[in-house]
Amino acid sequence: MGDLGLPYLSAVFMSGLIASSLDYGLGLGFGLLATPILVVMGLDPRQAIAAALVAQVISSATALIAWRSHGAKPPSTDVLLVLIASSLAGVVLGSVFMSLLGDAEALAIYTVALAGIATLYMATATDSYSLEVRRLGRRPITILGGFLGGLSKALSGGGFSPILVASQRVSGVDYKASLVAIPLVKPLAFLAAAVIYSWAGYMEPYTAASLTAGSILGSLLAPRLSRLIPRRWAHALVGLALAAAMLKAVYRLTLEYGVLGRVGF
Repeated sequence: MGDLGLPYLSAVFMSGLIASSLDYGLGLGFGLLATPILVVMGLDPRQAIAAALVAQVISSATALIAWRSHGAKPPSTDVLLVLIASSLAGVVLGSVFMSLLGDAEALAIYTVALAGIATLYMATATDSYSLEVRRLGRRPITILGGFLGGLSKALSGGGFSPILVASQRVSGVDYKASLVAIPLVKPLAFLAAAVIYSWAGYMEPYTAASLTAGSILGSLLAPRLSRLIPRRWAHALVGLALAAAMLKAVYRLTLEYGVLGRVGF
């Protein structure tokens, strides 16, 4: 990673602001934009994920305040408890797994997970999944959504919000209520994962602080910005970030580590 100077920290701040606005305002996912940007800037994926986790633990409170001030209400307590428990299980499992890997192996898993979440992201953006998934039933969908959202967050740094929103929408939860659920579900799961990554030595304090500052401002602006940003533009921006991060990861695996063949890619 490069020098932690003002240009770097400013870029991290802006990525946090934009990602937080798109996450809490449209449910597109903080990590789907912020984490790929950090990886492109040179961070180890686990450092990027750890910084994003800390930022979202803190900005969840301001996002909830912003949404409640606009009169939005969360889904039922039953739905929230199921999402909290299942997402905690997924994110802890994924974080422990990633923390035990070597640098090259973690980068390879991150690349595969990023490709998977990009595919799932496109499916949730078009609602092409909904008819088949509804057959599972509301409770299994909610449990699966929370677990996969948490696992995706730990492995790729993104996908939590889109998966949670999609699973709630398929289960019949109102769109705004599904968005309000995001800052209620995140804190416990993300704090646990952040502790795991920090314990493993992947926390960059200055990066996390800059990303957190940007995410707090973005979360406060989210309800207003959600009405101003065309959803197709937001999807395009996230898609570009995902593509850039995957290209950077493949580049590093090929030229820096030379391990694509060894790990089966």
